[in-house]
Amino acid sequence: MEDRVQWVRLHELWDFLMWKRVDWTNEIMIRAGGFRNIYITYTAKEKYEASCLVPKF
Repeated sequence: MEDRVQWVRLHELWDFLMWKRVDWTNEIMIRAGGFRNIYITYTAKEKYEASCLVPKF
């Protein structure tokens, strides 16, 4: 969550044209042991819920 806050602070002064260049999605692709791709989706309300966050390792 701290990384997200830092990212927002770095980009809070962007203007409309800069944000227009960003591709937005709520889907991510994860490669699990090279066997297959797993797609994870979540709703906008779930975005910052602890149950939807996975720690980095």
